[in-house]
Amino acid sequence: MARMTALLRLSAGLVWWAIAFALIYAAHGVSCSAGLDRVPLLGGTGHAVLLLALWAASLAIAAAIVFWQIRHRGEVLHTASVALSLTGLGAIAIGGLPILIVPACI
Repeated sequence: MARMTALLRLSAGLVWWAIAFALIYAAHGVSCSAGLDRVPLLGGTGHAVLLLALWAASLAIAAAIVFWQIRHRGEVLHTASVALSLTGLGAIAIGGLPILIVPACI
C-alpha cells in the first residue's frame, strides 16, 4: 500500500495537468463548434468565459495538490512529489496563457 501511495503522490500533479489540458482543449473545440465565440457573456464571449473558468479551476486544483504534497513532510520522496506537483501547476499556468492572448476561434 505504501508503494501505491508514493506513486500517487509522485504522479498527482502531472496527472492533473494532463487532465486539465485535455478538458480545456476539448472545451475549446466544442465551444468553437457551438458558436460560443459569438455569444456575449460577462463582458466577453461565452467561449472566453468558459475557458477562463476552466483554467482558473484547474489552477486552484493544482494549487490544492501542491499544498496536499507539502503537508506530508518527512515522508519518502517528499521533495520529488512537491517538485513534480509544482511542475504540473506551472505547466497549467503557462499552458493557459494563450487563452488570454490568442483569438478564440479561427
